[in-house]
Amino acid sequence: MWSVGVVMYILLSGYMPFPGKDFEEIFQKIRSGKIHFDYDEFKHVSQEGKDLIKKLIVVDPEERYSACQALSHKWFEMYDGRYVTPACEILEKNLVQRLKEYRGVSHLKRAAYNILVKMSAEEDVLPIAEQFKVLDKDGTGMISVEELEQYLKEKNHNLTAAEINSVIKEIDYAGNGKINYSEFLCATMDVKKTITDARLRSVFNVFDTDHSG
Repeated sequence: MWSVGVVMYILLSGYMPFPGKDFEEIFQKIRSGKIHFDYDEFKHVSQEGKDLIKKLIVVDPEERYSACQALSHKWFEMYDGRYVTPACEILEKNLVQRLKEYRGVSHLKRAAYNILVKMSAEEDVLPIAEQFKVLDKDGTGMISVEELEQYLKEKNHNLTAAEINSVIKEIDYAGNGKINYSEFLCATMDVKKTITDARLRSVFNVFDTDHSG
């Protein structure tokens, strides 16, 4: 996302955001992360455009805009009359429902989902990956009961502690009391949008060990 901000700066102004007479000076400016919009070209760039650049060119990755946040920025809404809700926002709204629906899924179906996830294109799982990062606040690669509970409270989802534990228990195939990334992908992906005849046949072939067809 840092690179996107740099490219955006260059495309809108024609200048590099971190100019310098040598590599040492350039790298020093990059490490500081300080940019300016003093060039005359930026007089014709909207405040929203410059604001998005500032949200992307941020040294601290925790403070830097994610792809989902960038797509939700006002700059895109201004220049696209057909504003489309980003997939990660749709996932956020349906997250609890998808987690609940995953409860009771058979072991065979879970295994099939796991294979399907590995076949999915990067753009199909990117919104889910962004959502996982939001929940995994300590960056361990696992979503704990406490993290899920905190997130649901922030989003005003009225689930009891018992219900949250039940959700995690059903999804936690590894049995460690937490939801890892693979489990989260399987539980929250939109199968209808990712499944194709070719992928379905590939999944079937994995289980069709005697090739009976």
